[in-house]
Amino acid sequence: MRRDDLGRAALLLLDDLYRFARYLERTPADAEDLAQECLARALDRAHELNQPAALRVWLFRMMHRLHVDRRRSERSRGRLAVLRGGLEDLALFSVGDLDEDLIAREDARVVERALLRLPEHQRAALVLVDVWECTYEETADIVGVPIGTIRSRVARARARLEQELAAANEDPHTKDGSA
Repeated sequence: MRRDDLGRAALLLLDDLYRFARYLERTPADAEDLAQECLARALDRAHELNQPAALRVWLFRMMHRLHVDRRRSERSRGRLAVLRGGLEDLALFSVGDLDEDLIAREDARVVERALLRLPEHQRAALVLVDVWECTYEETADIVGVPIGTIRSRVARARARLEQELAAANEDPHTKDGSA
């Protein structure tokens, strides 16, 4: 694909890329850096994309790999990743087979905290499948693991998220932010 064509097409996916970066990085500044790094790398490698229809999956896969590389680099240097803020712009979404009434009762902060308690690999799989509606095959390609692993991660993430939300529903301190 030509670089300028990729740039125009990527602009249409910019919001999705940034939101995915927010789920991965958890802070706005780190998410912006990751999204920018992903787009810069994509533009440099535009010639590698042979199927323009696969742009979304290609960009998500690139972003996920950049994120994983960042985490490995931080661990190898022994630095701690400091988590600040939250996913302020998190919109409520329907998550697979979860109880819709339970999701409807939750506010964005409760859902945010529950999502952040999921292991990173489960959170990424859940967001790709249930928020951006990637197929299991696309998600496996993005994350770079077998499709069975993705199915397992999504199932476990849904179950754990449902447990987290049910527990938060029972704890009155969680809803008012005093926990």
